[in-house]
Amino acid sequence: MRAVILAAVVVSATQGPMIAADPTPDAATYLERGDVWLGKKEYDRAIADYDEAIRLDPKNAWAHINRGAAWISKQDYDKAIADYDEAIRLDPKNAWAHINRGAAWINKQDYDRAIADYDEAARLEPTSPDAFINRGAAWINKKEYDRAIADYTRALRIDPNSAEAFNNRGAAWVNKKDYDKAIADYDEALRLDPKNAWAYTNRGAARVNKKDFDRAIADYEAALRLDPNVAGGAGNLADAYLKRGKASLGSGSCDEAIADFNAALRHDPANAKALNSRGVAWYAKQDYDRAIADYDEALGLDPNYSSAHYNRGLVWEKKKDFGQALRDFDEAIHLDAKYARAYNRAAWLRATCSDDQCRNGKEAVELAKRANDLTSWGVAANLNTLAAAFAEVGDFDSAIEYQSKALDLKSNDAKFVKDAQEHLALLKSHRPIRDE
Repeated sequence: MRAVILAAVVVSATQGPMIAADPTPDAATYLERGDVWLGKKEYDRAIADYDEAIRLDPKNAWAHINRGAAWISKQDYDKAIADYDEAIRLDPKNAWAHINRGAAWINKQDYDRAIADYDEAARLEPTSPDAFINRGAAWINKKEYDRAIADYTRALRIDPNSAEAFNNRGAAWVNKKDYDKAIADYDEALRLDPKNAWAYTNRGAARVNKKDFDRAIADYEAALRLDPNVAGGAGNLADAYLKRGKASLGSGSCDEAIADFNAALRHDPANAKALNSRGVAWYAKQDYDRAIADYDEALGLDPNYSSAHYNRGLVWEKKKDFGQALRDFDEAIHLDAKYARAYNRAAWLRATCSDDQCRNGKEAVELAKRANDLTSWGVAANLNTLAAAFAEVGDFDSAIEYQSKALDLKSNDAKFVKDAQEHLALLKSHRPIRDE
């Protein structure tokens, strides 16, 4: 989402050539040159020229307004506000001083003061769209999306060709989860301004939310071509590839998923989520060594990534390195005390492992109870694990009770029912469950 918080730069109304070599330049000359430096993002040089303009003409409100814009660009919002205060004292009817001071307040997250400034600017210049566009940004920050939409709509009544108003109204629609209306606004913004990188990246985000990943990727690529630094640039594109890859993985298309995860990593090589997801794809393809390599790299980037620990534990379990598997499951629990799947898997392995050294029935019962607490005792797999844990400590009555409850919960799943009935038969014969 683009936040409209950039200060508007108002060029002095004084016209004429900029004569840098003039031995006696006046305030207007310094002001004009300051505006040029500001446009070139040479903020210190701009400020130096505005300082001189103010020294020569202390009552020049525009010099304060534009120096305030330079301070905003340097993220020194208090100095910017001081300049706008002075500009308003010198020229109380200057709407731009209020608009730009509002931008500074937004950057300081003081949205109510920003709105008050935009209210005054709208009163002073009711036929200008700028106050309404900027006030809309403040409403978005306050999560007052309907008010934001009303302000952007009013701005568009004043100026139907404002790509900025369409783009920002689209952001409000995204926040309301009305992605079709958002996309329609971004379409219009791009019709009016085909080189608007923000509109492309924002439309891409809306399309990701609609799971229209191909078009989202195309939008992000277009944004990157126009401006590699806009809205996270490569990070957004990497995220779109990552989400498309996850969708492919969910449908069983592992090779397509891996291709997308590779693309995500090309754009964002330090993306631990892409590495973790690619590890899941390698696991699904039973390429366990590659899966472990990806999980290792993900954890190198983010040692506190509980999901990568859990997923790596699953691979170690497949490779029958049960000690490593338990260490990863335990670490996942340590990092995320509400990670029900990790509790369940750690309990299952301690209850059913074929390696006697890895089994610990008492710990398995406690871990399985915690998994069930976290899932409100409504997940059949967790009840199944608790049954196995009780069997490991020799409490077969409890084991039979929970295995029966698991069967009742998932009676429509043929594979689960088959396995659970086999487990129930073992439990009724007072034999523990072993995961061979």
